[in-house]
Formats: sequence, C-alpha cells, structure tokens
Amino acid sequence: CRRNIGRQIPLIIQYFILKTFGEEIEKTMLQLLQDTSKCSWFLEEQSDTREKKKFLKRRLLRLDEARQKLAKFSD
Repeated sequence: CRRNIGRQIPLIIQYFILKTFGEEIEKTMLQLLQDTSKCSWFLEEQSDTREKKKFLKRRLLRLDEARQKLAKFSD
C-alpha cells in the first residue's frame, strides 16, 4: 500500500502544478480580453507593410492584365 501512495505523489504534485498554471493562464487571458487597448497594437498594420501590400496588389493587377493581353494575342 505504501508503494502505491509513493508512486502517486509525483502525479498529485503534477496535477496541482498544472491546475494552478491553468488557472493563472485563464486569469491572464481574461484580463487581456478585457483590456483591449493593450492588445490593439497587435492588430495594427505597420505603414511599410501597408504600402508594400498596396504595391504588390497593383503589381498583381498589372501582371493579370498583361497575361490576359498575351492570351488574346496568342489566339
């Protein structure tokens, strides 16, 4: 009987550590969700990224137009 209890002590300790850690994560996540001002910068797009995206979209349009013209030319 003593051996069985001895084997379960590490599992009991691990359970309480994981339970406490899970509660802390839950509390922290709820705080982050409630305070959106701290997290809003994650969602903001940087200006250089925004400009590069615009450039690439324009380039894609030009390439698509060129592809269509080449397809008409080859027919």
